[in-house]
Amino acid sequence: GSGVTLSPDGDIFATGVTTSTTFVGALTGNVTGNISGGTVAGSTGTFTGDVDIADKIIHTGDTNTAIRFPSADTITAETGGTERFRITSDGKVSVNHSATSGMAPLSVKNTDDSNINVFEVYNDNGNRNGGFSQASDGDGSIFSTTDGGTIKVFFRTDNDSYLTGGNLGLGINNPTAASSETALHIYANEYP
Repeated sequence: GSGVTLSPDGDIFATGVTTSTTFVGALTGNVTGNISGGTVAGSTGTFTGDVDIADKIIHTGDTNTAIRFPSADTITAETGGTERFRITSDGKVSVNHSATSGMAPLSVKNTDDSNINVFEVYNDNGNRNGGFSQASDGDGSIFSTTDGGTIKVFFRTDNDSYLTGGNLGLGINNPTAASSETALHIYANEYP
């Protein structure tokens, strides 16, 4: 570069353009323009403009965990070397898969062959209160639980659906039972 000064203790002071293949140490003073080279190492960086990255940001010491930019207008996150999360250019979000053709705005792939939950809802106490799942055989479930985990509402496509406690109403918002037992109350304003 132009205007390079080497101090007695090994510090380099440079003005103009300086190019290197490896740089290790602290950049102090005013650094402007482009920094290019093979490796730049430091402890903390503050940028007031854009940071250009060709493909990915990798976690130090854990190189199979990354935030990636695999194609135009697409962001992904990887753990264990596998893509876990993707946001596409049209705003679609996928979890545990990268397929985007015909995908809903939010798409989640169950990575287990068993009937584990794909989506769960928790209350403010940290108790699971509901969700839905689908097994590899195609059976889907929608469920709701109490704080203790007891399933109170369970709809499943293999004819195992049930409701426990309370009355079920169709066409009415306060169903009543003809007796003290749980009942189905169907209400219609008109008859055919």
